[in-house]
Amino acid sequence: VFFFFYFGLGLKLRKYTSATAVYDNITSSENSLGYGLSSRFYVIKDLGLKFSFEKAFRLQEASEMFGDGVNTIANLDLKPEHSYNINFGAFYSKAIKKNHQLFIEANGFLRYAKDFIYAKVYQSNTPRTIYENLDKINISGVEAEVRYNYKNILTASVNASYQKSISFSSANSTSNENTYNKKLPNQPWFFGNADLGIGHDDLLGKNTRIQFNWSISFIHWYYRTWEGLGAVIDDIPTQAIQNISLTYSLQKSRYNISLECNNLSNQLAYDNFKLQKEGRAFYVKFRYFFSKN
Repeated sequence: VFFFFYFGLGLKLRKYTSATAVYDNITSSENSLGYGLSSRFYVIKDLGLKFSFEKAFRLQEASEMFGDGVNTIANLDLKPEHSYNINFGAFYSKAIKKNHQLFIEANGFLRYAKDFIYAKVYQSNTPRTIYENLDKINISGVEAEVRYNYKNILTASVNASYQKSISFSSANSTSNENTYNKKLPNQPWFFGNADLGIGHDDLLGKNTRIQFNWSISFIHWYYRTWEGLGAVIDDIPTQAIQNISLTYSLQKSRYNISLECNNLSNQLAYDNFKLQKEGRAFYVKFRYFFSKN
């Protein structure tokens, strides 16, 4: 399959120049053509291969360029990001006597990006974010997933990803930090998830279902600042967050009530900029699905 994209962006803004103490009217436009191809075929009945190549663009978002006046600083010089992306992988799917279903998939990817857009946090009494361009970023990685189903009773899945994001920019455009051959900050390089679901129909009455779900999200420690520029104690630590839920459904899932617990073990949890997230939390949810019947 061959495909094409057209990317167009027009900007009209007023930029303050401190040297002349005046506002300059600036207009600019970006017009680019992206393209690519993708293909998949089966080697044997249950085993397939896939491949794709793409020249892609990512246009700046309004909040990234103009900020929000509170937490995000404006950067009117932010440029669009463009990249060459290569993906390749294999997948295997097998059904055994209609009761057991197994699916395995593994993929590799390469990405060569220029003017890469990333978020940088200025640490002060009130941390603020600014979006900047990096001249050149190379990203490579692998990911894999295994899923298993047994009838409508048991589902289980495990997935894991490893990626390496290396900057080949000589210096950060704003702060002149040396970023050459260093890992990109605020992005984990090894992470994964595991899910288990157990349910049964008509166990507590006709057209009812009771469902239990457990999941764990694992993230290996990673850098909060540029590799080699920050202290180890400042890095974002390894996290393994567990969530569980119990759902009772009636009248073929029209009425649903769920009890949920997030962060079951009450671990310290952080986002990509080491801002602490909530600890153990409990929720009760009611859902109703409308139907014409």
